[in-house]
Amino acid sequence: MTLYRANPKHGVAWITGGSSGIGRALARDLASQGYA
Repeated sequence: MTLYRANPKHGVAWITGGSSGIGRALARDLASQGYA
């Protein structure tokens, strides 16, 4: 299995369900890493 490592240099992370729960936590984490 190929493991994909995200890179904030690529720009934007698209997250659905980012207003609560796991989606919100993921959105905050990615934002702290430099994603828009």
